[in-house]
Amino acid sequence: MDWLLEPFQLGFQQRALVGALIAVVMCSVVGTWLVLGGTSFFGDAFVQGVLPGIALA
Repeated sequence: MDWLLEPFQLGFQQRALVGALIAVVMCSVVGTWLVLGGTSFFGDAFVQGVLPGIALA
């Protein structure tokens, strides 16, 4: 089980994990709101705009 947890002992891996979790929570909340609001086409455009921003960050 050490092979699974060993990479997360490094500082940059921990920060990357926190950043990814924040992105997951924000995108899932906004995506659910868009679909329930009936603006799913806007949701598709939202994803296409957010993905390059996350990659650049």
